[in-house]
Amino acid sequence: MRNLWSFVVHDVGTTSANIWIGTLHAYLKKPERMVAKVCDGEGNLLQTQYVNKDQWNRPFPCLQQRFCYLLTLDDLSPFTRYRVSFYAQENGQETEIRESEVVFDTLGSSLADYPKGLNIAMGSCFSEEHDGGSVSTAYTSLYRANIEDISPHFNFLLGDQVYLDVGVDSLNMDSKEIQERIAGDYAVSWHALRGVFRHGATWFLADDHEFWNNYPFVSGPYPFIQALRLDHVREAWEGASREAVDNIQRVENVRFINIGSDLSFCMADFRTRRTEFQLLEEREFEQILSWIAALKSPGVLVISQPLVDAHGKEDKKLPDYAQYRALIKAMQEGEHDILVLAGDLHCGRVCSFQFVEAGRNNTQRMLHEVVASPLSNLCGPISFATRTTCDSDRPRTFPPTPVAGVSQGQLQYPNEWCVSTEFSVSDIRYLKERTKEHFKTLNFQKRDGGIEVKVRAWCVRHIDEKTGLAREDFNEPITLFLR
Repeated sequence: MRNLWSFVVHDVGTTSANIWIGTLHAYLKKPERMVAKVCDGEGNLLQTQYVNKDQWNRPFPCLQQRFCYLLTLDDLSPFTRYRVSFYAQENGQETEIRESEVVFDTLGSSLADYPKGLNIAMGSCFSEEHDGGSVSTAYTSLYRANIEDISPHFNFLLGDQVYLDVGVDSLNMDSKEIQERIAGDYAVSWHALRGVFRHGATWFLADDHEFWNNYPFVSGPYPFIQALRLDHVREAWEGASREAVDNIQRVENVRFINIGSDLSFCMADFRTRRTEFQLLEEREFEQILSWIAALKSPGVLVISQPLVDAHGKEDKKLPDYAQYRALIKAMQEGEHDILVLAGDLHCGRVCSFQFVEAGRNNTQRMLHEVVASPLSNLCGPISFATRTTCDSDRPRTFPPTPVAGVSQGQLQYPNEWCVSTEFSVSDIRYLKERTKEHFKTLNFQKRDGGIEVKVRAWCVRHIDEKTGLAREDFNEPITLFLR
């Protein structure tokens, strides 16, 4: 029988963790009590937590059947692996829920806690239709392999975890049916990604397809969003989409993850609060600028759309906003290099840019960007929306728009700078050449006054028969250096 439960390890700290438990299906009843047994890596019971029947919440308040709860675990130890199993209790009898065990590592107090480096995974753009479990299987195998300098400690999913605006049912005019369909789309995607969610923490960002193409704007001939031109359809769609982003993905506008004083991550949601003129409210955007200015070590900016991109035409992109120019200026003026992690493009690439600033010849800042997309490509007629990148169409200079005080210069690319592509005329699911489905891992290690980052790409539909792991797309890891 199919397991209708979802278990998602969300954010973890050095001494705490949050686990989202619940169901996105309409057919599961609430148990009298849910029992969570927290064990160490060897299976020794450390604590037991309970969720009573009256404690469940609704991820979609307008829908009655689905329910969830955010379980918070405290009093954990830094850089320690934990296992949590879940049991449904009825009439005093406990029954273990199949495929319920989650495994995660709390954060270390510094990079010194990671003998072979901190490993993170990243990915974006997941169309479930022909995934066939590839992403979950590839990620789970790599996590369980426990390869010290490769296997992920945690994961960033950078948007388009669902494609709510694909399919003729998107033209539905009934508000209740729209809400039910969005809940159903999440149920399907979350089931397909369950292997990712149960192995290590996942931090989420949303992009436009968590709402609709080019959100928050309704523009262009994209066929599946035309019903949004009706106010009641748009309000129902946006309301249910917002509930999912807030209550299931738990996206926040700005948040920070620090590995002691060695490495700092800033996750910035430049999509879901976007307006015609702003990526974020000014007060929250200033938090990002202040983070860059105050860095005592290299910084990692995690966003859904890349910084290295052209101006948008029908679709809005980051360079179309004044805040983009302020962000680039802050990076040049900062005391440490910035690594950007992004998705969205339906291609995977790595590039770098060296700022040139008068009077700072010995401390010129570097900007590196790593893009990972897609986890699973769109298929059928909509597969024409896939994208590949070759030497002739990759961005050449940066920034793409004039920024006061920032000199435009050449972008730098390593030899194997993009994920490879594939096409088969016999595979009618994919009607044009596409980037291979993949996620990336990054290994961070302290080296010679800075941090060395090794970037690998893992092709989730190409499994190495000898190792059982997804095949690496690069012959050698791409090496970046942050100061």
